[in-house]
Amino acid sequence: MSNPTGDSRSLQTYSRLWKEMKAVTAKLDRIKADIKACEPRVLDFFEKSGIPRTTVRGVTIYVKRDLWAGREEGVTNEVACEALAKAGLGDFAAMRFNTQTLSAYVRECENNGEPLPEEFKGVIKVSETFKIQARKG
Repeated sequence: MSNPTGDSRSLQTYSRLWKEMKAVTAKLDRIKADIKACEPRVLDFFEKSGIPRTTVRGVTIYVKRDLWAGREEGVTNEVACEALAKAGLGDFAAMRFNTQTLSAYVRECENNGEPLPEEFKGVIKVSETFKIQARKG
């Protein structure tokens, strides 16, 4: 190895910062795991209390509902894409269909009070997820 150039203090600083970053990342991973472990109990709280949100210690906690569309169990991509094409949604289908774009379409239908195409029945499933969200109160 050739003679190093530059300030060896930079190496010391880099080493210290790298160790600090690893420690903070590990702590963040533990915090995320703890939050994930709390989510079922928090969801249960909101379900039982019937309130949409609450603020605790300056943090507003609420449940965010999302709809996601995808193939029904046992339905092939071809069958799903065929159903999309028959429903006039061929833009969502190619060799594979884009679940994020299709999910956005499903959300738009729900927001506008429109029914989903008949061709979806037995082919495209729509499921909802509930995630705990928070923001500064």
